[in-house]
Amino acid sequence: MSEHKVMCVRLPLQGVNLLIPYACVAEVVSLMLRPRDGAYLGEVEWRGLSVPVVSLERGCDKPIDVPRGRVRFAVLYGLHDPARLPYYAVLLNGVPRTEGITSEQLESMVEGGCKLLGLGVKQEGQTVFVPDLEGVESWLQAAQTGQATG
Repeated sequence: MSEHKVMCVRLPLQGVNLLIPYACVAEVVSLMLRPRDGAYLGEVEWRGLSVPVVSLERGCDKPIDVPRGRVRFAVLYGLHDPARLPYYAVLLNGVPRTEGITSEQLESMVEGGCKLLGLGVKQEGQTVFVPDLEGVESWLQAAQTGQATG
């Protein structure tokens, strides 16, 4: 009997990969960014909307350089409170990959990720993180007002 696969997207960040359900990704785009300091990088215009942008690495206190100009993002659907945060964008460092995942492919849990990155799991010998997207959204809303802590 074949185990059910969940379609996921592997989002490459700087030094870490996220694994999120495919249905959570609205679009992967390249847009102009004039980043701010900190994890909340400001906003980008996407489909006539102003979408907040976050660096999860900076939210985990990892020093990364954020490029200026045209940058690749994953625009994600807001899950927790879509009326207040219908979309938000995560800064990427490469091209996302769609893949079908079964529970058998997730080998073991890994310690050491920060709260924003979520649960670390081994998949085919590599560590990937499965974030709590509602937690990320709550953190982002606090970061927009300067009240977030990583």
